Amino acid sequence: MRLPRLAFLLLALSSTQSCRCSQEPEPLSLQETCDEIGFALASRAVACGSTAEQGNQRFDEFSDNFVCNEDAGFERILDCSVSVLSAPCEIAPTPDRPLQATLEALPACVGPVQLRNGAPLLPPCDNGATRCGEECVYPDGDARHCGTCNNPCPSNLDLRQQGVCLQGSCSFQCIAPHADCDKNPDNGCETDLFAPVGDINHCGQCGNACSPPSAPGFRVQCLQSACITSCEPSSLDCDGDQNNGCETPAGDDNCFACGETCSFNGVVIARCNTDLRACETLQPCPPFQLNCDGDPTNGCETTMSPENCGQCGLACPPFPNAIAQCMSPGFCENQCAPGFLDCNKDFNDGCEFEGVACP
Repeated sequence: MRLPRLAFLLLALSSTQSCRCSQEPEPLSLQETCDEIGFALASRAVACGSTAEQGNQRFDEFSDNFVCNEDAGFERILDCSVSVLSAPCEIAPTPDRPLQATLEALPACVGPVQLRNGAPLLPPCDNGATRCGEECVYPDGDARHCGTCNNPCPSNLDLRQQGVCLQGSCSFQCIAPHADCDKNPDNGCETDLFAPVGDINHCGQCGNACSPPSAPGFRVQCLQSACITSCEPSSLDCDGDQNNGCETPAGDDNCFACGETCSFNGVVIARCNTDLRACETLQPCPPFQLNCDGDPTNGCETTMSPENCGQCGLACPPFPNAIAQCMSPGFCENQCAPGFLDCNKDFNDGCEFEGVACP
């Protein structure tokens, strides 16, 4: 039966101290210096109530899982071993406390010691936080580590829901400016409270309904989270009296604003589209045809004539004993009526001579 290694470890510790004080002829190697920390962990475990065999197990556990960082310097590595020897028993390594927890609780060991997989030791988190990897988190409210490390709370962007962590359990909150106004979980956060044209029943906040219109022709809208009263597209308020509402029907004579007409010189050249609040140009008439009644359903019903020469109502000027003809839009030509002649060559007095030949 072999002797407990602890007796050897304690002897090595005293030898190490003398080496540190330059009383040994040969300096320690990196591995020997790092073993000092293992010896110290074993010694402290026994001093705090572990058996000698359990102390040996702490040394083996350290050798199997930890290495020392040469870049930290031998002095800092030895400082770690000294810090372990004076560690309070509440953080000393025991079968129930991992070595990593002991080492990370000692500032002198953070840096000189790292895990064999290359991961560094990290100091304990402050203010009740929990370490998840290299981060200190609060699992009660961290959506990435909710309740425990690496337990993210999922989001549902289709339903406009953001995953949140409340008291260690995953839940959802609406992604602003959306809100769950109908309390129906199937459609998520269905209401956009700040939409350009919003829900008049939930304007700016759930349950904030806009008051109904107070006069004929008015409509109520929720525009950018505010209740706005305006005229319906088919009505206008031309007298400025809100008591009688929007009293003027929109049409060709009052289209997108009061007095804004779709006519030109009295002729309807466009139709008012009340939905667009704009005049829509009518299709042009074919040559020598006019739309003089303003009704697009019967097309261009009027033929160009002396009474409507290129424009509805534009008549050729009359001359005595003369017959006018509309030759082209806006151009009239006059001829003498049968039995009359223009002998003075001045058509302002028409065809002034009655006969078959000028005298």
